[in-house]
Amino acid sequence: MTDRPAPSNDAADGRLTVSQAMTPNPALNRFFYFGVGSDWLWRTRRTWTWADWESKISAPGYQTWVGSFSGSPAGYFELDATDPTNVEIVYFGLLPVFIGAGLGQPFIGCCLDAAWSNPNTERVWLHTCSFDHERALPNYLNAGFEIERTTDEVEQIDDVPFEPWPDSGRLPRTTIRDHLDQQRATRQ
Repeated sequence: MTDRPAPSNDAADGRLTVSQAMTPNPALNRFFYFGVGSDWLWRTRRTWTWADWESKISAPGYQTWVGSFSGSPAGYFELDATDPTNVEIVYFGLLPVFIGAGLGQPFIGCCLDAAWSNPNTERVWLHTCSFDHERALPNYLNAGFEIERTTDEVEQIDDVPFEPWPDSGRLPRTTIRDHLDQQRATRQ
């Protein structure tokens, strides 16, 4: 996205609020990373230590934003604005209970308002992949993003358990491979 969209004015009937977490908090980012990303196989940070989290989210220009719906945490996004002309939406998503509640468009609008808040911003970008929710790409395109490029990559998926916390019941005793096999079976 190289042109700033019109400011977001749809905040889900005023029940969606979004605010920047001004104090870096590894526990907060880890909570959202696993809570939002477990179903979509986010895995790059799952073995991070407290120090890894703290180093990343404390970097100058790195931002964490939290969306709440009717007072309950609903989702988050992380922005890498270390180069304020070129802002990356590193992570963006809703907690499972809020998916399908009509928050995707207003939440990406709030995310874009934050990403474009610096007058020097010239480009806002993100990555998505086929593991993401089926509405992710249409939501991004509807918000004004354009596809810059696509690639086909094969990823090595290991058998490390992928759960937001042990025995959470969300993906009980499941590995990434089990989850992928189940998804493939339902598509056939």
